[in-house]
Amino acid sequence: MSTTPSTPLPATDQAVCVRGLRVHNLKDLDVYIPLQQFVVVIGVSGSGKSSLAHHTLYVEGQRRFNETLSPQIRQLLGTFQKPDADEISQLPPTITLRELSPAEQKRATVGSLTEIDESLALLFARQGNVVCPKCEIRIKPASPDSILQSISNWPEKTRYQIAFCSGESADVWQEAGFIRTVPLSVMGDGLEGTLVIVDRLSVGGSDDSRVLESLETAFANGDGELFCLREPAEGSNQTLEIEGRNWEAIPFSMHFQCPGCGVRLQAPHPQLFNPYSAFGKCDDCSGMGSLWRFSMEKLIPDDKLTIADGAIALTVEKGGSRLIARIEKIATQADLPAVLPIHAWDPEERKQFETLLDEYLTLELKSRARFKSDRFRAAWMTESICPVCRGTGMTAAALAVRLLDENYLQWQQQSIETIQKRLVELEKVVQNPLQIVVREVSNRLRYLLELGLEELALNRQCATLSTGERKLVQVAGLLSVGLVNTLYIIDEPSRGLHPQDQQRLIPLLRELLQEGNSLLVVDHAESFWQEADHLIELGPGPGNQGGDILFQGPYEELTQQETPSGNHVSTSDSTLSQVKKNLGERDTLRLTGVGTNNLKQLDVEFPLNALTVVSGISGSGKSSLVEQTLYPAVAVKLGTPIATLPQFALGHIEGTGELEQVVWVDPHRKPKNARSVVATALKIFSLIRQQFSETVLARTRNLTPGFFSFNTQDSGRCEECEGKGMLEVDMAFMEDLTLICPQCEGKRFRPDLLEVRFRGLNLDEVLNLSASEAFEFFRKLPQIQKRLQVLMELGIGYLELGRSLSSLSLGEQQRLYLAELLLQGSGARTLFLLDEPTSGLHPADIEPLLEYFNRMLEVGHTLVVIDNHPQLLKQAEQLIELGPGRGTKGGYLL
Repeated sequence: MSTTPSTPLPATDQAVCVRGLRVHNLKDLDVYIPLQQFVVVIGVSGSGKSSLAHHTLYVEGQRRFNETLSPQIRQLLGTFQKPDADEISQLPPTITLRELSPAEQKRATVGSLTEIDESLALLFARQGNVVCPKCEIRIKPASPDSILQSISNWPEKTRYQIAFCSGESADVWQEAGFIRTVPLSVMGDGLEGTLVIVDRLSVGGSDDSRVLESLETAFANGDGELFCLREPAEGSNQTLEIEGRNWEAIPFSMHFQCPGCGVRLQAPHPQLFNPYSAFGKCDDCSGMGSLWRFSMEKLIPDDKLTIADGAIALTVEKGGSRLIARIEKIATQADLPAVLPIHAWDPEERKQFETLLDEYLTLELKSRARFKSDRFRAAWMTESICPVCRGTGMTAAALAVRLLDENYLQWQQQSIETIQKRLVELEKVVQNPLQIVVREVSNRLRYLLELGLEELALNRQCATLSTGERKLVQVAGLLSVGLVNTLYIIDEPSRGLHPQDQQRLIPLLRELLQEGNSLLVVDHAESFWQEADHLIELGPGPGNQGGDILFQGPYEELTQQETPSGNHVSTSDSTLSQVKKNLGERDTLRLTGVGTNNLKQLDVEFPLNALTVVSGISGSGKSSLVEQTLYPAVAVKLGTPIATLPQFALGHIEGTGELEQVVWVDPHRKPKNARSVVATALKIFSLIRQQFSETVLARTRNLTPGFFSFNTQDSGRCEECEGKGMLEVDMAFMEDLTLICPQCEGKRFRPDLLEVRFRGLNLDEVLNLSASEAFEFFRKLPQIQKRLQVLMELGIGYLELGRSLSSLSLGEQQRLYLAELLLQGSGARTLFLLDEPTSGLHPADIEPLLEYFNRMLEVGHTLVVIDNHPQLLKQAEQLIELGPGRGTKGGYLL
């Protein structure tokens, strides 16, 4: 394979110049990245693209920003690892787009991710009207100036008094200089205190300055509230008698207090509209909108037992004996018959016990981590809508504020398209500087509209979006930041996107260049290659075979290069290795009347022992059909248990009799812990540790296999990083950074353990081997080689054994999970469902994956894949396309 000859770096300030770069597998790399251009980094998986873009340019940009902070802040943030390079010059500030964790996806919404919520909350706080939730009366706080304006509208020479209420006695106020006081009982029977009269005036008979001064005095001493006692108007029937004369009492308050029912609400504030802030969250559910309470049906499944015999099922878990003793003590103190089986108790006694048990368990376990774990809650608790906020998570004060006669929640529930129209109305009535905020929100909405997301609502949780929709929302938020002279580093913006969505996205990305910004994209989509101003290809292979510059230049020149990317674009129309089978008479899996989410009562067939690809733009209904309907429907028919059974709409299913098993290859499954790596996922780490424990030095030191683990305490792991090799730094106001542990220098283990060597390598060096290298290293160990062979066949033999699972792309995670399933010995006639297995793959990496799919079909499995990649579409034996739009505009079978 020929590569582009090395060229000297240009001496210009219009390019980032990197010399002698040695991060991960990059080999003394010299590269220039043109500024203010659309630059795309390409190459096979594992060739060093992320090492250049993220681990070098982004980290160095953040490190330099950290250097601008004060020493006190830098001390809190810790030190930042400088990328191993001889020179990095002309590097502007950097910003990147990162994948959201599953926990963040549940909490984040379209509005929060694009920061529209913040601007919208500001508009509500400054422009919204507060309306009493009971009386539907607008509440407007009074001020001395507004009261003076009201008084000036009264009839000329109307006599009035300015007064305030106090709980203090009259003597106290008379000593303070307020001569005129009246018992507060004149305003109603049973009221105790004093009505203090500040001044006696008449309309038009006093200077405005005197009136304002009296009003301010009354407000200051009356806790923001006062009364104007004026001569009764004609027909007035609500009067009170003071010193033989009738007066009409008109209340005024500086607070947001309803004049009808007297309810007082919080003053509008931007944080009031954030259900996760201390100001805006519902006190009962802490802004979650739901409450988790212990289920007595789950806690007491067998009431024929006594407490000591284990009637409380929770007590069978770890530490149950102490829990039994404590619950027995609580029951005894309440004079309950703790020695009897619970079914023998009186109904009142049982009700009292259940109340005490719920209170005790909540108090006892609330501060523990397991109390908040999904497993614990599913086992012992039930979720219900919060009765106070009715599932909104917001306070009554927040929902009382209205903008264009709608509250904040109603705005959040509207589509992006509708909100944009409402903003046009709003801009006509607001004044500067709020018009600037309206235009800012409109600008952020524009990106969402141009990306075809007009049907999404601001309060839509990101966890409910498709991968492509979530990526588009994230990109829209990044584009609307409005930075200048910044290097934007974006990793695979095309992931999960239909070619139609990719063509919408590219022009918006180019808008960043108009503000003097620079754009560096890592992507495998050929549409991005064609639109790039400059391409940088790394390779030629993964891992140690990569790390070199193969090509730099425009797309037109790439077609003439003998590189993996050049070969692909010059032979993209070539046929794939596997000729499609003729389906002919084939058993099929048939679904009729599918109406889950936006699907329009579809009738769909999936041929068995074949590859079916479901395609369509993001949000068209692909996941609704495969993940949320096909998977649970087949699982129910086959009796396969699944963690959470989604609600799906299906008329009928037939054809499952030919299947033995169904597997959803979940790309978002959580690793068991933060130290999970490829070796632990393949279940070869225990075999590797066994080999190290059998070495002469290990036996001399009595080191067991457990001592070579980084998952347990009292082993040979580094306790500074707890065996992770990295330390995470919470930046609070920036993206979190991951730094190499200074204690073990990223090796995970203590120096004394690394003295033990197997075939010349210590444990850290073994974990740094790729699967392909480890296959050769562990010769004559078939148990290990067999498992590594599957990774190589799936095209991910470049993954290091010690690679953290959290750092894998979605495509890599799926293929690794698929390898795990196949190594477990899944029987024939299994239905495998995959979501975008080509994610993160270079076109050259997809061919081995397709060949492995063919081998799975040969042994009798059935594959249904959600994907839009052209190579996979060509290989499909059955193609199902959904559309034509997203949301309500999708869900049709095209």
